[in-house]
Amino acid sequence: MNIPDKIRARRTELGLSDLEVAQLAGISIHQYADVEQHADEFTSVLTSLEAKQLCEVLHLNLAELIGVGPLVTDLSPHLSDQQIDRNLLISKRREELRISQHDLAESLGFEDGVIDQIERDPNYLNNWPIELIISLANELNLLPQTLLI
Repeated sequence: MNIPDKIRARRTELGLSDLEVAQLAGISIHQYADVEQHADEFTSVLTSLEAKQLCEVLHLNLAELIGVGPLVTDLSPHLSDQQIDRNLLISKRREELRISQHDLAESLGFEDGVIDQIERDPNYLNNWPIELIISLANELNLLPQTLLI
């Protein structure tokens, strides 16, 4: 079963309308309709924050839904998002691999300065689609779930 089918099935199971789910998740009805209709919409268009909110509304596990291993917080429920410093993790891993911010941005197809913003702003990745976060994790040889918290 693909992501839209899982989401639709869960919404139906919970007895919620598409409009109710959209409102509860804080996204537009058009965004939600696209999520239920297009296989890549959940990971490529919704921000990771929106995807997490949608999963919360539908009581779905994000990691299971997208097919990655358990999220770091799933493995260690006593950790809060604030205790896991993604930007520090990214910076340290980039330095371990001896990759400049410029080179990492270029390999991902981003403008200069984006990696600097990621490394300075702990909430920056919340505005990225899951697909891009997975690409960043792959470039840094990190498990995607370490950046999806």
